[in-house]
Amino acid sequence: MSNDIAYLICDDGRIFTGRAWGAKGVRAGILSFDTRMTGYQAVLSAPEHADRLVVMTTPHIGNVGVNDEAPREGFTIAGLIAREPARRASNWRSTGDFNELLEAKGVIGIAGIDTRALTLHIRNHEGICGAIISGEALPAGAAQLTDEVRTQLSQILTAAMEEQH
Repeated sequence: MSNDIAYLICDDGRIFTGRAWGAKGVRAGILSFDTRMTGYQAVLSAPEHADRLVVMTTPHIGNVGVNDEAPREGFTIAGLIAREPARRASNWRSTGDFNELLEAKGVIGIAGIDTRALTLHIRNHEGICGAIISGEALPAGAAQLTDEVRTQLSQILTAAMEEQH
């Protein structure tokens, strides 16, 4: 996982700052959350999360790594959000690194944000949309969340949502 900055911007203007995780770029969708403590690899292809930005409520994701028992194809989520992805897998069944799988399959993610606060925000604002923005998709000067950067992030969200429909 990189230390590159990433933003999650909600369509109500709330912005969460974190670290890029998985692939980098822009991905928009309806925000939803998943409370499972195991089976995080299956979340990527779960029909109920198709085209959504999914928040994992379990704080540590990726501890088991990737194993051959879970799907590695047919991922349908728009993006993945986690509090603290594992730095390395620690399980005898692990055949790969979860972050590397996300990168290889083009799943854009953000880590290091307060997923409890985000989950409550989603629960209180049903149907809220957002976008994860990282890497070269970030506007110039994005390291400082100035009013200008906020405006540019909002414009990126609007464009990404229009592109999706």
